[in-house]
Amino acid sequence: IINVRNKFSFQEIAYNNAINEYCRDYDWNAFIDIDEFITIENSRDINEFLSQEKFINKDIIIMNWKNYGDNEQVKKEKGGVIERFTTPIPNEKCIAYDFSENLHIKSMINGKSKYIKDIMFGGNPHNLYPKSKDASELIQCVNGVGKKVNNFATPFSEKIVHNGIYLRHYSCKTIEEFIKIKLQRGFCEGKLNISLDWFWKRNKITNEKLELANNLIKKINNGEKV
Repeated sequence: IINVRNKFSFQEIAYNNAINEYCRDYDWNAFIDIDEFITIENSRDINEFLSQEKFINKDIIIMNWKNYGDNEQVKKEKGGVIERFTTPIPNEKCIAYDFSENLHIKSMINGKSKYIKDIMFGGNPHNLYPKSKDASELIQCVNGVGKKVNNFATPFSEKIVHNGIYLRHYSCKTIEEFIKIKLQRGFCEGKLNISLDWFWKRNKITNEKLELANNLIKKINNGEKV
């Protein structure tokens, strides 16, 4: 347990601690969130997938997001998110940027890499940075299908790769879950508060959702538990 209370960008602090203290204890180390699910294709399991020749002796694998919205659900229902939300947000939909949210990546580090001491997270929890120019030129990074990536020090990939290995990302869920959890908690990086506008940019506005949102926010503002 790492105490990061009142610290800025504490997710990166935890990630870098894991790199320095524990990375070599495992074959591969995936730095992902609780709402992100590793998805693989054409393999029985992740061990078989990572044993492919194209990933042997590689230092970093980057994985693209596949984002999911509320699928027109309003309240939390029984079941896990993979069963509840089956239709992803289209790749062509631009939300926070003038390009697809699915260009975002997360990183996986080879625990046997000789360059572990030369990489770190800095500025965001998505991508790794080389600590030196020499390391940048020597580190081997590939995408989800094993294709070489020349610049891994960016939170966005050049192309979206949803075959091979990628991350199903359930950042919104329903309006009920969003308000009860994410709206009150805020971003884990500790940089910005989050607003309802963040949710509406990713999901269709309906009267039913608006009514529930207004009722929940009213209770929160009155100090009631929701």
